[in-house]
Amino acid sequence: TTQQPPAPSTLGYPEGVQWLVTSFKNSCRSRLAIKDVDGARRDAFASTVFSQNFDPDAHECLAEVCAACNDPLGEMQAIKAAVSQYERLEEEYSKPLPGADAPARAEAVKKRTNAAARKRELGFRVVKLERELRAGS
Repeated sequence: TTQQPPAPSTLGYPEGVQWLVTSFKNSCRSRLAIKDVDGARRDAFASTVFSQNFDPDAHECLAEVCAACNDPLGEMQAIKAAVSQYERLEEEYSKPLPGADAPARAEAVKKRTNAAARKRELGFRVVKLERELRAGS
């Protein structure tokens, strides 16, 4: 018998590694809290790698590391990558769910709304960073 590859989740990567991605994101934020920026950078990078760059929160972790290192260009690039993934998720959760029950549809609406809200918040941050970068040049 041939073994099927794991099915990707709506996040875009196999659900079996979601716990690993979440662990790296949590470790990144914990390391930032204790000022271990190098360790936080490694964990943020690992979370983006294991999520195959599909997890927007992994990119947000990377942006937080860049902010801690006073790297506005890196922060802006990471935020833009996160926004791109939130756009993908918003689109994914906007697709009709034929045959889905009401709770599944409600959950999709909630996730779509959350993705749109994060995208909007991060958009404000990108504008601010672009302004700072222009002023610094």
